[in-house]
Amino acid sequence: MSTAKSWDSSYEWKAVLTLSLAFGLVGLDRFILPPLFPAMMKDLALNYQDLGNLVGALGIAWGVSAVVIGEEILKLKHRIHVTSLVVSHDRDLAFGVADRIAVINEGRILAIDSPDQIKNKPDPLIQKFLNADFSKP
Repeated sequence: MSTAKSWDSSYEWKAVLTLSLAFGLVGLDRFILPPLFPAMMKDLALNYQDLGNLVGALGIAWGVSAVVIGEEILKLKHRIHVTSLVVSHDRDLAFGVADRIAVINEGRILAIDSPDQIKNKPDPLIQKFLNADFSKP
């Protein structure tokens, strides 16, 4: 007799939908911050060079924190078998730490599956995301 539980995909879809709604506003920082730059510059006595340096430093800090957080998630996952939810556009981070991945495009869930299965999905939007070169301007 097998003691392994079957995977409840209906619960998984409901959880992803709920979290998608809850985290839907996360990306707004790109749209909210630029209009605040003039006020920030005045209040903090910054010029455009200072603002550029600040944005660059924040970008570097974000990149370093993504690597550190990914490593910590893996350590916790293996040490105490903890479940974690990672919301990321960083493909390497997502595929490096995930047992299951949900691919969402414009609020629509395209797929939920293992990283290997996601990589083999024929959906053109998924393949476009997986094969996109974000290093080019």
